[in-house]
Amino acid sequence: MRPARLLAIITATAILWGCSTQDGPDSKDIMLSDIVTMVSSTRADGTVFTFNRYDDQPLITLTAPAYSTDRIEAGQRVLLYYYPADGEAYTSGDIRVRSVQSINNGEVTIGPIADYSWDATPVWLNSVWRSGKYLNLRLRLSHSPSPRLFGIVADEATADDAMPHLYLMHDLDGEPESYLRDVIASIDISAIWDRPTCRGIVLHV
Repeated sequence: MRPARLLAIITATAILWGCSTQDGPDSKDIMLSDIVTMVSSTRADGTVFTFNRYDDQPLITLTAPAYSTDRIEAGQRVLLYYYPADGEAYTSGDIRVRSVQSINNGEVTIGPIADYSWDATPVWLNSVWRSGKYLNLRLRLSHSPSPRLFGIVADEATADDAMPHLYLMHDLDGEPESYLRDVIASIDISAIWDRPTCRGIVLHV
């Protein structure tokens, strides 16, 4: 199984999915931004998002009563800019949405790492952190108008080890490198992380 071929829209030119119709923030409010999972969205009940701030911290549930969208599928990871209604950061509760932006979603691929040119094209990694079952990445990738291979590959030879080896794969598939574009991605690694033998991961970049 190969990581999904993604078109050039893998670039993190984030798509604004609409701003909240709620009243604007007070000057004392602090805007937060987090990579979250959209759980549900209806006109009647608003939109519910969940996320772990990092590692295995408690799941946070954010509810935007006055915000709804039909452009996001349930389970999709997005970049959310928002204001906590009570002013308390990183606690469950109501929020006012500033914007919701698209990011790259994916799942870990398991296979023989020798079958992949995982390090064919360099990446500029700004940050990586685990949020529950997801690996979140902020990075810069070379622009290309053609499809490329991008994702996380787990070497099947280490998949049941205490510390499985995962590889950040980026392959322009023969296309020339160009200027760098900012990219945000959230990869579901539960196929590795949830194994009873897993105690951590080694990420190769």
